Amino acid sequence: MKPLNYSVRLWVNTKHSYLELFLGADLNSSSDEGVNDYEHISQRFDDMGTRNFPGILGAIDGSHIQIEAPLHNPKSYFNRKQFQSVVNQGVCKEDFKLIDINVGLYENGFQKCGNGRYYLLGDAAYPLKEWLLTPYRDNGHLSQQQTRFNVAGNHCMLHFAQLMHNIQMIY
Repeated sequence: MKPLNYSVRLWVNTKHSYLELFLGADLNSSSDEGVNDYEHISQRFDDMGTRNFPGILGAIDGSHIQIEAPLHNPKSYFNRKQFQSVVNQGVCKEDFKLIDINVGLYENGFQKCGNGRYYLLGDAAYPLKEWLLTPYRDNGHLSQQQTRFNVAGNHCMLHFAQLMHNIQMIY
C-alpha cells in the first residue's frame, strides 16, 4: 500500500501552479536566507511584538481540503469533521512567507531545530512538543498567566490562520 502523501502528491501537482500564482512565490525555490538563519528569523519575530515567545522561528497551521472519496482505502481520508479530506499544512516566517507547505502526511523537519533553543508556534489542534509551543488547554481553570499566554499566542496565529484559509479556498 502506498503512503497517503504519495497518492495525494499527484493530485496536488495539478494545483501547484495556482498556489504559486496565489502566493507570488516559487514553491520549489529555497528562501533567500534559508531556515538556517535561526537567530535572525527569531529576532524578527521579537521585533513584531512576540516578545512573549522568544526563539520562535515560524507558525504552523493546517486545514482540511475536501476531496471525493478515493476508491482505495476511503476510510483513511475520513476526518474528525466527518468528511473525506487531505490536510494542507504550512509553516511561515514572521513576514508570512511560507517556508514549508505540505499536503498529506507530514514529517516535520523542525523537530531538531536549534537544539531546543528555537520553536514553532501552533494552535490547539497540535500537541505540545519540545519544538512546538501550543496554547494551554482551557478546562475552565486557567491561571491569569496561562490566559495571557494563550491570548498572546492567538494574536500571533491569527493572520497566519487566515493565510492558510485562503490557500484552502484555491482547492
